[in-house]
Amino acid sequence: MGNAAWGLLVLTVLCAILYVSVTVPFWVLVALISDILLVLAAVTLLRLPLDYPLIAALLTLAGYSINDSIVVCHSIKALGKPHMPEFVSASDPTLQEKIDEAIALGLRPLSSRVFLTSFTTALTMTPLLFQDGVLFTFGVVFVLGTAVGTLSSVFIVGIHASDIVMGDTHTQE
Repeated sequence: MGNAAWGLLVLTVLCAILYVSVTVPFWVLVALISDILLVLAAVTLLRLPLDYPLIAALLTLAGYSINDSIVVCHSIKALGKPHMPEFVSASDPTLQEKIDEAIALGLRPLSSRVFLTSFTTALTMTPLLFQDGVLFTFGVVFVLGTAVGTLSSVFIVGIHASDIVMGDTHTQE
């Protein structure tokens, strides 16, 4: 488990480097932890063994979850950021509304793409649910994980992406 923790730490640092922000990698990590914990809860309820194949499936899910979060952040940056003015007043009462609208503009075209990608991934993993042993475990982790991971990427990371939308927008007092 120690090597897995190091891997997750490296992925978090990479997210921080990609987005040069403190809050975005934090929310990516929150989404990742929630994904892993929810899938682990389901695995526990199904009484699947905690073994190396399960750890491998969870690490694969972690990579998928972080990739989903990065795609969401990139879309918000590419599609939402251009709608922010270059200069804003920190005391502007509509600032949060502008940020929320820019995030929504970044998420709107992405949501169908992200959900379609997750659906096809889960669909290809569904036959594994009818297998035994390691394949069943991997199928459970991935079918549940893609659903949970997609929702967390959009509703945890996407909604808290105000740093990405603000980017190099200058705030004035």
